[in-house]
Amino acid sequence: MHYSLLLGAGFSRNWGGWLASEVFDYLLGCPEILSNAALRRALWKTKGAGGFEQTLVRFQSDNLMQMERDRANHEFELALMRMFADMNAALLEVDDLESPSAQRDTVGELLARFDAIFTLNQDLLLEHLYMKSSSRGTQLPGLKGLPGAEGHIADSWVNGLWTDSGQTLNDENLQPIYKLHGSTNWRTAAGGHLLVLGASKTQVIQNSRLLSSYVDIFEQSLCRPDARLMVIGYGFGDTHINKLLIRAAQCGMQMFVIDPKGSDLARSLNSTRTGANVIDSTAEEALFEECLIGASRRTLRDIFDADVVEQKKLERFFNAP
Repeated sequence: MHYSLLLGAGFSRNWGGWLASEVFDYLLGCPEILSNAALRRALWKTKGAGGFEQTLVRFQSDNLMQMERDRANHEFELALMRMFADMNAALLEVDDLESPSAQRDTVGELLARFDAIFTLNQDLLLEHLYMKSSSRGTQLPGLKGLPGAEGHIADSWVNGLWTDSGQTLNDENLQPIYKLHGSTNWRTAAGGHLLVLGASKTQVIQNSRLLSSYVDIFEQSLCRPDARLMVIGYGFGDTHINKLLIRAAQCGMQMFVIDPKGSDLARSLNSTRTGANVIDSTAEEALFEECLIGASRRTLRDIFDADVVEQKKLERFFNAP
């Protein structure tokens, strides 16, 4: 079997990272949002229609001058960078990936069992708590260091700045970690932030050699005949990711989900479903019905605290025929 792991915001949440709804709460207090009434209105209008990532899409549709739109883009990016900086600063204060009372298998040992890790998270939690301590050895393929303010290139995945090296090559002795939506300390060739946000995610990925190569590797990993995927903390809200998962399921991929809603996650996303009644079923529901081989509704830290029963359920993912 070829084992892949897909992480979303719910993974970082185990150590205090923010979910999309919590990012919204944070942005409301940012000075960039407080000083721009139109941007603040757009933020509220999109709260129930895709969240903060749809804010600029809504803002662009308003009848405003181009100068106002450009200002909104700039100020919203500043607010988002402020949010990521504050979240990273808090995550970097966490000393250990493991719960103090963990008794058996650990989170780090779980992560090390995968042939590849794919993550949609742009924070630095993995770099800080997993990559520096993993006994297996890890890598972020396709990156090269950039000089900092002092002209030196940092030797840390956390402290350094990184950009596309021009080649996405793996050291077969190291576990690859692919950040499918970029990272807070990655930069484009022009010096901008390499982050995938908003409604035009597919376009941003296509315009990046590095990120488009990551998506290709993700698809190849999942479409293998022996592919098995564990999903932790991803809410199935990104259409471009879901399309890849659906394609992989058609190739035989099997999937295990860790989420508070468990196997009900896909159904909970269907706005036409009320109880047992449904007007239109969704592709995500069909995905779950076709390839889900198990789920856990408990948090990752709870599982590895003292939940031996749930640990055995996770073990089935690796041992089932």
